[in-house]
Amino acid sequence: MNFNKIISITILLVLPFLGSAQQWVIDFSDHEFASGIDDGVLADDGGVIAVGTIASDNLYYNPLLLHIQPDGSYSERACYDIPNFFSGYVVKLNNGNYMSFGWSTVDKESVGVLIFNDSLDIISTKMYEADSTVSNIAGGKAIVDDDGSVVVCGQYQPAKASKRPFFYRFNEEGDTVCSRFVKPETNPWYYVWDFECYQIMKDPQSDGFIVINNGRNGPCAMAFYDRYFNETECVVPMDYDGMPLYDYFGSDTWLSDDRMLAFGHNISHEGQYLQLADINLDGSVNGYVNILSTPDTSYNCGGNRCAAMVNDTTIYGLFYLYHDFKGFGTNVGACLFNKNMEVLGMRRFLDDEYRDLYPRSIIPLPDGGCMLLCFRYNANYDTDIFIIKMSRDDFNPIPCGVKEIPHDKLQAVVFPNPTRGELNIDISGIPENTENRVSITDMRGMVRMSRIIRGD
Repeated sequence: MNFNKIISITILLVLPFLGSAQQWVIDFSDHEFASGIDDGVLADDGGVIAVGTIASDNLYYNPLLLHIQPDGSYSERACYDIPNFFSGYVVKLNNGNYMSFGWSTVDKESVGVLIFNDSLDIISTKMYEADSTVSNIAGGKAIVDDDGSVVVCGQYQPAKASKRPFFYRFNEEGDTVCSRFVKPETNPWYYVWDFECYQIMKDPQSDGFIVINNGRNGPCAMAFYDRYFNETECVVPMDYDGMPLYDYFGSDTWLSDDRMLAFGHNISHEGQYLQLADINLDGSVNGYVNILSTPDTSYNCGGNRCAAMVNDTTIYGLFYLYHDFKGFGTNVGACLFNKNMEVLGMRRFLDDEYRDLYPRSIIPLPDGGCMLLCFRYNANYDTDIFIIKMSRDDFNPIPCGVKEIPHDKLQAVVFPNPTRGELNIDISGIPENTENRVSITDMRGMVRMSRIIRGD
């Protein structure tokens, strides 16, 4: 670790992670055909409206709609009368209905919308053929704009070209207001070449949009678009060493009109990290902390909505982790943190019951808990839906006790101090079977490192 001067080192002593049962689990493996889940949104009754796909006996994919109640009861509708439609993402309209955006599973050259209500009754379905030069439409994230229309961003791939962004605006009836298929002209171009949309947000400083995306070189960027989908700027959040901060991140929390709290995944030559960061909209970073790290296993932030805010002290993050270094099989995890980037709890579902789960979305609930929407590959490489409901108390607390070492007592455990090269921290003698957070803060008050280590 290379730091010019160390101002404070805080060691948080916490109890071991203890098991805690979630409120309930729904396993949809009894579906006759493969099914998957992609997105969800809070319903007026405190439950969740979720959308996905289900196969039929002719191997076509059809929309699947779910209404999941807070007590674990649910209703579902497999839309076999709407074939060849991959229902991707859902928003709640201002009129109380829901709109799911999707695309054709046959030619991948058509986009469409499915409008339905709380009872899962289909109100309308509309498909639109894109330009003849467009192919391989996929992905897509959607938001409701201030005027009640729905804005969708996704990616398409022309023949022999990299993936590019596209935009649609629909009214509440599902009619197309406007659309645009974009050839990126950003400098540097590689941040939006081979484009993939992770999230679209309203820009709090304009009437435009912020798209969190990746590109050819892999790092996650923020691309800015005006109301008419013209790109105005693209920035990449950087760490203190001038390297891209994230390979993937998302946000559901604004700290101010020009700052967001980001939650995401970073890969470096030193290991792989799950991170929280305070990011300015110009790409500069006010501070970040690593909340999970490992040199040999990938801890990735996953899901459509990977961060979900209940209030200032209850923000949920969703991630997955591989079983081994080669990346075969995943388990799902969730963490609880606040606006100050303090991790308050974490659950990692490592039992066989949860093996091979992949998270898609985390939905905050009115009771302060959350719902995890996941799918699982079975032995035949089909998929099953798996939903976990958790209360805030189901998260193992971190920390439950704090011990701070003052700066004037550091000489015996930190050397040399100050340093311009390697810094050694000796914290031997702490109790075994405890989890301990070590944080290093520089002269500006920015957290340069935050890592959990075990007492043994």
